[in-house]
Order: sequence, then C-alpha cells, then structure tokens
Amino acid sequence: MNIRRRLQNLECRPFRRPVARRDGQWILPADECAKMRDLQKKLCLPLPDAATTDERQEALRLMGAAQSRLRIDISDTAGLDELKNYARGLHSKYQSDFER
Repeated sequence: MNIRRRLQNLECRPFRRPVARRDGQWILPADECAKMRDLQKKLCLPLPDAATTDERQEALRLMGAAQSRLRIDISDTAGLDELKNYARGLHSKYQSDFER
C-alpha cells in the first residue's frame, strides 16, 4: 500500500474503526461519526492535497509514534500534539482552507 493511501486510511480511521462503507454510507452511530470528525479536525487532518510524499511520510511516522505512545500510556498525548502541530504547519505552508 502506498504512503498516501495508508495515511489517508489513518486520517479517516485513526483508531481503526470502520467509519463508512464503500458506497459512502456511515456505519457508525451518528454520535460516533461526529466524534471521529471532531477528532480529525482537532488533529488538523486530512493533510493538504499539495503535501509532498516526504511530508506525508513524516506525518505517517508521527501518527504511528503517537499511537505507540498511547498504547503505553493513554494519557500521553505529546505524540498527537506533534502530529497536530506538523499538520497545522503544512496547512499554513500550503495556505489550505482548513477550518481550525
């Protein structure tokens, strides 16, 4: 699986919960869908379309590191903060219209 597709999967399903079927129908309860979208917005995801492969690789590395840290200590959000700051920097670099 290529880097962009893998990162998009993680951006859409950060905790490996199925969010939508292929036909676009949401399969989670409405409140969980809202929570997932809220989590994506807090992490400044998805990344801008103009992001390079190297930038996406770095974001993927940060996402994996954040997940590993959370598995050890659920209250350790420093990895997620790094990912958010990195994604926010990409959005400002490419001047995307991402809502903060």
